[in-house]
Amino acid sequence: MDLLIDRQDLHRTALVDTAPPAPLTAGQVRLELECFALTSNNITYAVAGDMLDYWGFFPAEAPWGRIPVMGVGRVVESTEPDIAVGGRYFGFFPMSTHHVVDAVATTGGFGDRAAHRAQHAGAYRSFSLLSADPAYSEETEAQYLLVRGLFLTSFLIDDHLAD
Repeated sequence: MDLLIDRQDLHRTALVDTAPPAPLTAGQVRLELECFALTSNNITYAVAGDMLDYWGFFPAEAPWGRIPVMGVGRVVESTEPDIAVGGRYFGFFPMSTHHVVDAVATTGGFGDRAAHRAQHAGAYRSFSLLSADPAYSEETEAQYLLVRGLFLTSFLIDDHLAD
C-alpha cells in the first residue's frame, strides 16, 4: 500500500494498493515499514520537493509523489548475504507498507546504492541497524524516531551553511 500525494495539490491524496511484489534481484532487500515519524520536515519535503529533489527519492507516476519519512523497517526478504531477514533498521522510507532497497552492507547497517538516489546526501541513503545503535531503546522508540530525524536534518543544515 502506498500513500500518494498530488505534487501540485498537496491536499489531494490517494491510498493505492500495490501490485504483488516483484522478485528481488541480487543485492536487494525488502523492508516492511513498521512505524515512522511525522514532523515539520515532511511538510518541507512536500513543499520544496521539486526544488530540492525530495520527490526524486521515491519516484511515482505524475502527478503523484511519495513524501519521505524517517522510520523503522524490518527486513522481510534479502538477497544480500550480509543483511539478515528480521533485522530492524532506521532510515528514510516512502509512506508505503514495503520498500525495496538496492543494498550494500556497511558497518552498522546498509546503504542504498540505487542510481536515482546517488546524488542525495549519504545520510538519506543509509539504514542503521537498531540493535547496533546505543542511542536506541524499544521503550523510547517514538521519541527516537522524532529526534533522530531532526538531528540528522540539523547536521545537514549546519554542513550546508559551512560549505
